[in-house]
Amino acid sequence: MPVAWQLVWEKNPGYAVGWSWVDGEGNAFLASATLSSMWRLEGERWRRVFPDPGLPQFEADLGALVVVYDPDRRRLVVLRHTRVNYEDALDHWEFSWETGWIRRDDVEAPTFRRDTIAAGYDPRRKRVVIFGGIVDPPGQDDRATNETWEFDGVRWERRELDIVPYKRTRMSMEWDDERGYLVLFSGQNDTEDELVVYRDTWLYDGAWHRAAQMPLERIPSPRTTYSMAWDPKRRQVVLFGGWAGGGLDDMWAWTGDGWEEIVTATRPPARWGAALEWSDQRQALVLYGGSGDGGLLDDTWEFDGSDWKLIEDPPGPHARSVFGMAYDRAEDVLVVTGGGELHPDRALADLRAIWLWDGERWRKSSERVRGMDYPLSATMRLTYDEANDRIVGYGLSARIHLAEGERAKLYVFRQRPAEWLSLEHQDPGDYVSAYHAWSYDSRRGEVVMFGGRARVSVYGFGRTNATWILRGDDWTRFEGDPVPPVRQETAMAYDPVRGVHWLYGGNGQNVYLSDLWRFDGERWEDVLAESPPGKRRSHDLAFDEVRARLILYGNFNMPGPSYEGITWEWDGGRWIAQPTPLQPETNRAAARLEWDPDHEVTWLFGGTPEQERQRSDLWAYGPDPDGDGIVGKLDNCAVTINPEQSDVDGDGAGDACDCAPGDPGAFAVPAEVTGVRFAADAVTLSWDSAAPGAGPDTVHDLFRGPARDLPATDAAECLARGLAGTSFEDAARPAAGESFWYLVRGRNACGAGTLGGGREETRACD
Repeated sequence: MPVAWQLVWEKNPGYAVGWSWVDGEGNAFLASATLSSMWRLEGERWRRVFPDPGLPQFEADLGALVVVYDPDRRRLVVLRHTRVNYEDALDHWEFSWETGWIRRDDVEAPTFRRDTIAAGYDPRRKRVVIFGGIVDPPGQDDRATNETWEFDGVRWERRELDIVPYKRTRMSMEWDDERGYLVLFSGQNDTEDELVVYRDTWLYDGAWHRAAQMPLERIPSPRTTYSMAWDPKRRQVVLFGGWAGGGLDDMWAWTGDGWEEIVTATRPPARWGAALEWSDQRQALVLYGGSGDGGLLDDTWEFDGSDWKLIEDPPGPHARSVFGMAYDRAEDVLVVTGGGELHPDRALADLRAIWLWDGERWRKSSERVRGMDYPLSATMRLTYDEANDRIVGYGLSARIHLAEGERAKLYVFRQRPAEWLSLEHQDPGDYVSAYHAWSYDSRRGEVVMFGGRARVSVYGFGRTNATWILRGDDWTRFEGDPVPPVRQETAMAYDPVRGVHWLYGGNGQNVYLSDLWRFDGERWEDVLAESPPGKRRSHDLAFDEVRARLILYGNFNMPGPSYEGITWEWDGGRWIAQPTPLQPETNRAAARLEWDPDHEVTWLFGGTPEQERQRSDLWAYGPDPDGDGIVGKLDNCAVTINPEQSDVDGDGAGDACDCAPGDPGAFAVPAEVTGVRFAADAVTLSWDSAAPGAGPDTVHDLFRGPARDLPATDAAECLARGLAGTSFEDAARPAAGESFWYLVRGRNACGAGTLGGGREETRACD
């Protein structure tokens, strides 16, 4: 059966944004640092662009350095930094919706690697222009430059000009459509002797012109990594924020003879490195993300010409990686909490919260769960302990690195009431674990923990291969041979079909691993020393209980499989590569996978793609028999193509497969009624309702007839018609030597169901 990944929810682009632009139709776009993902502003939401136009990734890719939209050729022009045989180079790529990504081997890119470049487009001369940045010629230290290069659609040309700005980096350049030139402000030059941050303005129209002297009050303060955009409503180039020993939150407009500060009642928080673009749709400048004094930002603001307004994101967890996630089978919700300490000042409250996903929306169990003052950290894995109706995790709180003398704890979360319990007295001696594997064995009612980073001697910490078993609140160390080699950043999932835990790969002792092991509660067995998915760490596993497949996804900074674009499945005897039309980045590390038996999908949330930042997206992986991109029971028409999932009457069945699309009480002709039976009193007859598979307004017709007439039913008597319930009392008794048969049929607005078994239908209850 075909399988697919479905992007189900996304709060925003997270902390991933590295680039922005406006296309020829005035649509604002954001892109990740390596251009592996793009988002377009639609209304008040950033939407991932599909089919995914991600720039092809490969091992030598070190990220894009120039991204400029060319409206005349209707394409994105990109210079990408690569490293081959330890030599840096720039490759020239272009993207359009018609052609996708094309590597222009016929174009010789500017020499040497460049970084923190100013780039813009000159529509009058129809050229991409880049200036300055850092270069590193062979055999020389990195240094700032003041070179100017232009691309006319055919070739890059270095301009030899008599007048040029001083050498600099970390500045921006924007086209002034009112005055016909590119505007460049400030920047820095880090020389051997000092760091110089300029406070000058330069204009470029094919030649550089330094703006005339102006009073200091009409010049923004010196700064770097500010945001710049053309505002067609004001007919001015607008500058916002930047870095000057800390974040800035002021806004300025270029008037042609100087800068004018724009004072507003509301201001976004101070930031640098943010995306700022004009949106025709919203008729406003849109500001997204960047870095603030408290960490990375993922908020969206718009400026309508008079004031700033925050565009609220939908409720849900912020971007994160190395966090805790488990599926609560009693409540039928996915539970997400915690994460690393990359941005504690800003995200502490969100990381501490417990987020619950019910298949349609997120909600918080509470703003702050009792018993937990700090969020769970990267040291914690979670799993649902079905025997004790609780979510359990073992490790440290609010810290990634292990402190001397620190002891891990067993943490228990229960939803009624929402609280964490810290069982400090219950732990495996001095064992302190981080980056371990952790899964629940439903047959034996126990949790198994393997490996991780632990206190291995009196001298300090290291990788371990210890196996611990948790039954209730009691720990037992497994003693047996063989055991898997020591490792951390590994993954394990329980297979209830075969009654074993599967363990794959990880970061071993001076080696990355691709081995597959299984543990049945009594012994470890080495299944494969090397596996086709290759060496992996910071990946995750989940077990699909319907298809009886182990699902493997993710990787961190590893060659080969990192960029494969496929999902791996283990069927108990072999690995199967599953290419899919769409998928999260396959080099995404420290995301979490969890099987959802209610929706029959595997969920993936968060994580960090290589050379990028944390994500806040939720994906579902599962069967897609109709190929419409909606998977598992998330699809309201499993075998009928309906990617829009329209459901006018809200009955859970899509209009494409609903036989009564305007009637919420019916969506399918009832199937054969099963479970017809008499109670012990031989009077009360009952049956299984046909409503779950046909609609809540489904009623039942009860037929009775003499057994001698079977299999024909034309002599049937309509004993009861239109019963809403699933029982009926019949005190009648057949004559001596005779017997009755009873059959039940479901009926609703879509029609009458069958009596089953190929029997001739009766019209007795029509």
